[in-house]
Amino acid sequence: MSNNRFQKAKREMTYMKNLVISPSGGGKSYTSLRLATGFARRLKELDGKEHRIAYINTEANRGTLYAGDFDYDILDLKPPFEPENYIDAMDDAIDAGYDILVIDSLTHEWSGKGGCLEIHSNIKGKDSYMNWKTVSPRHEAFMDKILDSKLHIFATVRGKDAYERGTSEKGSVTYEKVAMGYDQRKNLEYLFFASFMIDLKTHKAEAVKDNTNLFTMSERLSEKHGKALCDWAYNTTSEKVKELKEEKQKIKDQIKDQIKIDVLVRYQN
Repeated sequence: MSNNRFQKAKREMTYMKNLVISPSGGGKSYTSLRLATGFARRLKELDGKEHRIAYINTEANRGTLYAGDFDYDILDLKPPFEPENYIDAMDDAIDAGYDILVIDSLTHEWSGKGGCLEIHSNIKGKDSYMNWKTVSPRHEAFMDKILDSKLHIFATVRGKDAYERGTSEKGSVTYEKVAMGYDQRKNLEYLFFASFMIDLKTHKAEAVKDNTNLFTMSERLSEKHGKALCDWAYNTTSEKVKELKEEKQKIKDQIKDQIKIDVLVRYQN
């Protein structure tokens, strides 16, 4: 019999991949920035370093609406929204030293100008199914970049807007906007560690996919939830977190030693 190739599973640090789904007006951009901000603050508590938030914006001039509420660096991604342009933007974030990234939103890669649906429609040939053999690998490379990159990613996707007909208390006809799925490729939410659907009226979030097992409630997401996601991603018992804490302590000790030296030099002079 061959040697046992199995080994004890250990919970190690992982890069957070989070998705927020909401129809227009639901607060997906604001919510993602709150989560990313809480995550960055908690990570600073772990390693003592500043962690800037990078923000890839595809929502025209709306990317700076929350610059007064949050601290982040923005890159406006323009059409065509080809998968490769998103990938290049993520590489730019990595090359610039960011490790926390908000992507707002993933929808344009799929249905925006120059996105996958438009790429598919422009392919010559009558066999629509076979034409996807050209487009799908490009989309999958984009998703692989999100899932495999050394970035903590907080992504958004537009919910599909629909309207339900109703009747007011006075008997008049009303139309209420409701969410009906989302505008991206099917089963997107299952690729992330945590995916949330935000209610348009209450702005409360419901976890539709949650590997973290942190979210059993329906409430508005905030910085405290971002901190919780950071604790889960870095797992306070993992070797990575121990290394971070040891490195932070070394920095503190070095600062203390330098202060002692400065005081001694000043006293001698």
